[in-house]
Amino acid sequence: RIGADKAGLLAALATGRHEPIEKTVVRALLNAAANVDGHLKRDVLEIVSDLPGDADALAASSEQVYDALTQVATRQPLLVVIDEFGKVLEHHVTEGVGDGFLLQRIAEASAGREPLPVFLFTLQHLSFSDYVGTIADGSRREWAKIQGRFEDIAFAPSLDEMVTLTRRLFTRVPGTGITADLSAYGERTASRFASCGLDALVDESARV
Repeated sequence: RIGADKAGLLAALATGRHEPIEKTVVRALLNAAANVDGHLKRDVLEIVSDLPGDADALAASSEQVYDALTQVATRQPLLVVIDEFGKVLEHHVTEGVGDGFLLQRIAEASAGREPLPVFLFTLQHLSFSDYVGTIADGSRREWAKIQGRFEDIAFAPSLDEMVTLTRRLFTRVPGTGITADLSAYGERTASRFASCGLDALVDESARV
């Protein structure tokens, strides 16, 4: 319906910082341009360069950033993913800058019968309302409205998933002695866990 089956999705990825929402979205677009070549790269860079200011000192309004996003999406469907979005929300609360309505416009435009070809994902540890809980009632209601335009997907990893993820952080290198050290550490930790009644965690660790 949005043409992604023909051209695929242009990935616009960014990690949130303590900065206005508009700046995060522009960084995502620049990252998208960095990962493609040819006319698409040129088009995206030209669209972003037309915004007031630059990536470090952006002076564009949310309306201008939205227009830029729309222009890029007409070239190729967009997948916008913002990790650590909670930092952006914290900055909005503490500094009072950034227009949350930009998110609402993108979410609303990407729904309906003739949607804007944009998929927007934000990843954060808490819900929007948890981050903006200290601001004025009117602003909290606005953010509740914005969050209502999104679908919440809660990630609650199971015990075996957490253990497996932790296990992958360690790499055994033969001949370095690290294997023996890790085994000894594991045995000591397992004993402490068991003494605290966490036998299930010890059993799960041994299984994976």
